[in-house]
Amino acid sequence: MKTKLPIALVGPSSLKHNAGRYADRLSSPGPRGMLGRPSRWLSDREKEIWRELVRSSPCELGESDRILVELVCVLRGRLERRAIDSTQIVQLISALGKLGMVAMHRKPASHTKETNEWADFNEEFGHRPKTPES
Repeated sequence: MKTKLPIALVGPSSLKHNAGRYADRLSSPGPRGMLGRPSRWLSDREKEIWRELVRSSPCELGESDRILVELVCVLRGRLERRAIDSTQIVQLISALGKLGMVAMHRKPASHTKETNEWADFNEEFGHRPKTPES
């Protein structure tokens, strides 16, 4: 089953144009209660991470998200101290995704003018990029 793009990551014009497509997500219940202040047991740095997450969140966070936000703060703190293992990195990415902070579909990188300038340089000096066939 295809993962649905969170409403927070959908542009307003797309929501208006495709209202039927997003109707179930618009009518679904949002987070319950207010997220509030960072938990007392978090370290000072983890409390700073908490505030950064709340500021940068693309969607509304509520009391129902509190445990996930705490988990993200602790794991991000471990990441910054370089005391994190690969399993915890997967957990961090998963928790960020559940909070709507990981874009499911990113716009593909466009070729910039700089890339084209290098192509012109390579053509001018007779360099051909290697292909799998050659």
